[in-house]
Amino acid sequence: ALTETLLESELFGHEKGAFTGAHKARVGRVQQAHGGTLFLDEVGDMSPATQAKTLRAIEDKEVQPIGGSRTIQVDVRIIAATNVDLGEAVAQGRFREDLFYRLSVAPIHIPPLRERPEDVIPLAEMFHSKICQESRCQARPFSPAAVEAIQAYQWPGNIRELRNSVERAVLFAAGDEIDPSDLGLSPSYSGGGDGQGLPTLELKELEIMAVENALRQSDWVQSRAAELLGISPRALSYKLDKMEINHPKLQARRRR
Repeated sequence: ALTETLLESELFGHEKGAFTGAHKARVGRVQQAHGGTLFLDEVGDMSPATQAKTLRAIEDKEVQPIGGSRTIQVDVRIIAATNVDLGEAVAQGRFREDLFYRLSVAPIHIPPLRERPEDVIPLAEMFHSKICQESRCQARPFSPAAVEAIQAYQWPGNIRELRNSVERAVLFAAGDEIDPSDLGLSPSYSGGGDGQGLPTLELKELEIMAVENALRQSDWVQSRAAELLGISPRALSYKLDKMEINHPKLQARRRR
């Protein structure tokens, strides 16, 4: 999710003054992981330049910080993940073939949730317990209808979508149980469809999801959530009233 320069700095480090904002030298993640393991998520999104430097770190066991002339020896185990078909990306020239084979020494294919329905409810219950504990919210159980909806849903976003849905339900469910409506599932992927189409999310639904996510990240501090969204606190207050978003922490802070 970072720009190419920031991603290279994050991975390989930089020297002081290497680019605008580099006020001091930084040790990269690869060097920090020396003697251990580094997990790289979404490697299919790396730029060609970053792919080349990553290949060098794996093959030659050395990195060169941005703006520096010295090389640093590293010994790191790499675990990489992606939702991109890297074989197809190689064929299209979007991913280096040599890096692909270096990362594919011991590939592990994890099927999507829709292909392992026996895992969905145990995962949902695990997320439910963890989120209730972290947020100190009342532990409302899933209703039988909610369990049925979770099992029937195709989960195009896999684990992350499941966790987000459970978190939304834990934080916003108003009844004694979590109902299907609390999960915020897209109708396009409910009820045993083939899961191959694109979800039809309305703009209003996307906006509500963005506001809820910003509020959770800011611990329900309205001014901080507004900053994350790039709007004024007054504009956010208007949206909260319009969207009828309520939460005990939010209400307490707004009253003060």
